[in-house]
Amino acid sequence: MPSFCNPLPLPNYPRGVWCRPAHRKSNYGWMHAKRSHFRETADPTALWHDGLWYLYVSAGAVYTSPDLATWTHHPLPELADNYDPRVFTWGGKFYLTASRAPVWEGDTPLGPWRPLGPVLLPDGTPVYTGKSSADWGAPCFLHDDDGRLYAYWGIGVPGIYVAEADPKNPARLLTEPKIIFAYNPDHKWERFGDYNEDASTSYVEGPLTIKRDGRYFVIYAAPGTEWKTYAMGYYHSDSPTGPFEYSEVHNPFILQTEGCVHGTGHGCVAQGPDGQWWCFYTCLVRSEHNFERRVGMDRLHFTPDNHIARVAVTSSPQFLDGRPGLVPVNTNRHARASTHVPGHEPVFANDHVQRTWWEPAPGDTAPWLEIDLAAPFTVSAVRLCWHETGLDYDDPARQPAPVRWRLLGRADAKEAYSVLHDASTNTTDFLIDVRHFAPKQVRQVRLELLPAATGPHIGVTDFTVFA
Repeated sequence: MPSFCNPLPLPNYPRGVWCRPAHRKSNYGWMHAKRSHFRETADPTALWHDGLWYLYVSAGAVYTSPDLATWTHHPLPELADNYDPRVFTWGGKFYLTASRAPVWEGDTPLGPWRPLGPVLLPDGTPVYTGKSSADWGAPCFLHDDDGRLYAYWGIGVPGIYVAEADPKNPARLLTEPKIIFAYNPDHKWERFGDYNEDASTSYVEGPLTIKRDGRYFVIYAAPGTEWKTYAMGYYHSDSPTGPFEYSEVHNPFILQTEGCVHGTGHGCVAQGPDGQWWCFYTCLVRSEHNFERRVGMDRLHFTPDNHIARVAVTSSPQFLDGRPGLVPVNTNRHARASTHVPGHEPVFANDHVQRTWWEPAPGDTAPWLEIDLAAPFTVSAVRLCWHETGLDYDDPARQPAPVRWRLLGRADAKEAYSVLHDASTNTTDFLIDVRHFAPKQVRQVRLELLPAATGPHIGVTDFTVFA
């Protein structure tokens, strides 16, 4: 039965925007004096259309899936250097925009995209002037039941805007923008910092507006994508332009501050088959840069009185038929390895932390990592998150490449290892690799990394087996 596991194992994770030539000289966000290339996805927007999911992410990519379990990568060059993509459909057409970007029109969810031009105010001047990130920052559109179209946008100060747009040309606003809400320090979760300790500022951002049973929900993120407290909340109204009321019910509705999946902010909610709602969200890594991020998803529900219920964030395989998900069985268990680089011991591969990793010594030609589960478990899945030391998009020999590996298991130390899963012929570039295999009772598991002709030096940020 198909399942999903967070962070999502999307193929061909894009190059991080801040390590691309257009941004490389910026000092913003780097975690270390020595700057290294990294990969990222973030700020997801999802669309269910004609039997396929379309997942648009920052850094110029779209992923498609028939079942939320397997994903196919499609480049989105129009937004390669942009964040916060949003898509909506109306009248048989599809419309795409992003922060500080124009509006494009396409005949399919994958384009090709025809530019309609920058978003213009009623007097014909552009909304985005280049003076502020809030100018057409993190935008979205809502096409209402009566045929009218509304645009929402905002990043930080001064707040979240709304304006009516022309449904015949979404790049033209019909009314002057107005602020519908802004940062409120009384909402402690909106305060800046890893502990919401700084009440002086916040990045209230990334609006996504939906309508359900006559109620308009403006979903937003705060306090900033670099913090583990990044979360999503909502305001609601009976009108698309407000006034909007802050919901005291389950706000924020998604928040996770620790573990393999945390910093669950800026994303979207979308309805799929059988009327099931889903929440897609950003999650944080920030190993090299504070915009180094991943994407996750979980089920979303509404309360009987039409409020958004709290989302249960997951970080283990979840079955799409509703059966209980699998459970990690090797977190913080004793680990040993063939070799390690100082400061990157084997214990850092299974500590459930995205900013630490095991890294074998450069001269280790047959690296392995072994974990004792301390008791027998019937395991049936594994998640591997790779760390790419020396990743360099300017060097063909150090660019991303498929990682080849094998997972072995045995019942005790006296028994020979047998293969649980063989990815020795893997040809797909997975930065996060999740595999299911035939259930087998084991007490010890071993990961073997196989030689590669090109690519960065591979370490393991997360090695989790599930039962």
